[in-house]
Amino acid sequence: MNPKFSFVAAFLIVSLVLIVFNTSLVQKSMTSNVIKKGHGTGQADSWTLLGMAEVKGAHGGQIFVATKRREYNGPRPFLNGALPGVFEPYPLGGAGQEFMCKKWAVMTTIFGPTELVRQLVAMKDWCIVIVGDKKSPPTYDIESNNLVFLGPEDQEALPYKIIPLLKWNHFGRKNIGFLYAMHHGAEVIYDTDDDNILKTDGKGGKPLIPDFNLGKQASQKDVIHSHQSHVYNPYPNFECLNVKDGSTAFVWPRGFPLDLITDESTWKAGRGIEESSTTGLVTIVQSLADHDPDVDALYRLTSSLPLRFQSGGFPRLEVVPSGTMTPFNAQATLFGKDAFWGMLLPVTVHGRVSDIWRSYFTSRIMWEAGQHLAFASPMVTQCRNPHSYVADFDAESDLYERAGPLVSWLLEWRPASRSLEGIVEELAVAMYEMDFLHDILDVDLAIAWIEDLRALGVELPKLLSKSNDNFFEPYAQGTVGATKIVESDGTCEQASVEEPSVWARRLNELPS
Repeated sequence: MNPKFSFVAAFLIVSLVLIVFNTSLVQKSMTSNVIKKGHGTGQADSWTLLGMAEVKGAHGGQIFVATKRREYNGPRPFLNGALPGVFEPYPLGGAGQEFMCKKWAVMTTIFGPTELVRQLVAMKDWCIVIVGDKKSPPTYDIESNNLVFLGPEDQEALPYKIIPLLKWNHFGRKNIGFLYAMHHGAEVIYDTDDDNILKTDGKGGKPLIPDFNLGKQASQKDVIHSHQSHVYNPYPNFECLNVKDGSTAFVWPRGFPLDLITDESTWKAGRGIEESSTTGLVTIVQSLADHDPDVDALYRLTSSLPLRFQSGGFPRLEVVPSGTMTPFNAQATLFGKDAFWGMLLPVTVHGRVSDIWRSYFTSRIMWEAGQHLAFASPMVTQCRNPHSYVADFDAESDLYERAGPLVSWLLEWRPASRSLEGIVEELAVAMYEMDFLHDILDVDLAIAWIEDLRALGVELPKLLSKSNDNFFEPYAQGTVGATKIVESDGTCEQASVEEPSVWARRLNELPS
């Protein structure tokens, strides 16, 4: 595979990125998007930042830097670990109070019932909770005994502390559905969008959600490893093809750091764990999607769709090891009970940023608990709801500017807290202070989320000790990120200095 862009595509990408950079109001600038292997054991406390000089583009564009921009002075109830005592449990009540299921699908929508909803309703071992919004239909017209639709009034009647903090007409209202599912017996939650149609079992045409053994030990043969990069793009290894002509398509996930898209080290990774390594638990699995997979607006504006992942013709699972970052989404992702704590979607960023920030936030904390993310061959086909690609591009601006600096910072971040509750709170504060989260509301939301989990009896995983083989040692300060400056190597100047101009031909034809 030769993942090179055409001249037109490359020009459009650079032009669009420059638009974002040149309109940025960021106070300081730098980049740390080149994320190469650089092991180190130097001590970096929980709030040590990458010390890098300001970097500006030749045309005055600025580059976002992961640095502290403001101070959080609000409450820190989990600063010293989990609060003692037992939280008063929430009673069952309100809409669908009689529903108790082990498997729940959660979605929010502004549309009526879709093909996916009809599929899920037919799967009697699953329950579905649909979180409505101000723009949603007032009723959800589908006959079912395993579906709950939570309209605005239903939501406000629930006891969860996060509810007053959530915005209307925002993707983050899905958080209510997550808590509702946990409240009603969930052991697995399928976080999905209503335009992702399930593939079938190949026999009777029944929709299929595979059993990925969530919460079980990762199989060594499925663990990927790269010796050069801390960021992994799983899409190329699942063999993506253009549906129209069967040609190879080079793709990357939404939220992938821009500077690394064409860096071969981010996708050239082997499978099968090294002998010196140990595995942990797989607690989150994201399915890839055929037809219109989760790519960013840059790809959609410059490249072709639809696409299909071949995976060699066989089902494939790729487990991402500790110390390697990969963005995952909220479109076709299964969470096991051990990872319920990591489902919170922030609300002070756009919905097209929210699930990606969640993925990086959650991935980093998972390593502290010996948990892993995995990617799976497609179990869905996405027939995407109406979208404007240009509007998507605008909504994704934080991803283009800030994903690289966030990933670099997280890989070097050393949490001070030694409880999962404390780490969630600590990281929310840090991301607010650096303006990855744009308002203090998301810190309040993270604290309320932990309190809701406690009241629902959700057991939070214990953190690994340093003596554990799976313990992740953060990389030494300044060893992960490096400023990427593109410079001429001199060959252009050497080749061009005596190159005849095409206009010389015309000049030579003129009479003297």
